[in-house]
Amino acid sequence: MPRIALPPLLESRLLDTSYHGPILSSLETCSTFLGDSTRSLVFFPEYTDHGTRHVQSVLDSAADLLRPLDEWLLTPSDAAVITLATLLHDSAMHLTEDGFLALLRSTSHKGIAGLDRDSWPVTWQRFFTEAQHWDDAQLFRILGDGTIDRSRQGNLAQWIRPLEEMGQPDNWSTHYRKLIGEFIRRHHARLAHEFAVLGVPTPSGDPHFLISCEPRLADLSGFVARSHSMALRDTFSYLDP
Repeated sequence: MPRIALPPLLESRLLDTSYHGPILSSLETCSTFLGDSTRSLVFFPEYTDHGTRHVQSVLDSAADLLRPLDEWLLTPSDAAVITLATLLHDSAMHLTEDGFLALLRSTSHKGIAGLDRDSWPVTWQRFFTEAQHWDDAQLFRILGDGTIDRSRQGNLAQWIRPLEEMGQPDNWSTHYRKLIGEFIRRHHARLAHEFAVLGVPTPSGDPHFLISCEPRLADLSGFVARSHSMALRDTFSYLDP
C-alpha cells in the first residue's frame, strides 16, 4: 500500500515547526485508512480510485499550483492546512456500512455549530423523501448500471426503501448501496469537516480520528475541505473571529 508523502515544498515549510510531527502522524493514519484494501468504496462501485494514490496526486498538484514567485507567502500553518484538507476532502467516500449506520445513530455527530441546522437522521429522511419522487431517468442515472440497457434493469424504484426494511448490510443490493452513495456524495464536504472535528463514526461509539492536531487547526482544515461545496461568500461568517 503506497504511503502518502509530503511534497518537497510543503515539507520544507513544515520541517522544524510544531506542525511537522502531527502532520506526519496524520499522513500515516490517513494512508492506513484510505489505502485499506478491505475497506473499498462500498457505496461507489463504479468510481475510479480515490485511495492513497489519488490523494497523493491531489497533494502534489496543490504544491505545484503554488507559483515560484508566491512560495515565500506560504507559512507553516498554510502548509499544514493545505495538507490536512487534502487528506480529508474525499474521506467520506471510504465510509463503511457500519460507519454509515453509526453516523445516523450517533449522538455526537450533530453537525458543526453555525453551519449545520439538521441532524443526520433528519438530513437522511429529507433525502429519502426526495428520492421517492425521482423519475425513471434519475433512477437510472443514480441507481442503474450504465453498462446495461435501461429497459433490462427492472423497476429501480423498488430500491427506494427505508433502512429498516433492508436488513443487515450484507443483504444490501448494489442498487441500494448506490442510493446511500448518492447521499454521501451530496454531503461528503460536510462529512469531511465533521471527520476533522468529531472523527469518523464507528459502531462502538468511539470515533476514529484521521488527523492529529489541535482543535482550531482541525476545524480550519476541515472547513477548507468543506469549502469546495460552498459559495465563497458563504464562508465569511464562519471565519469571522
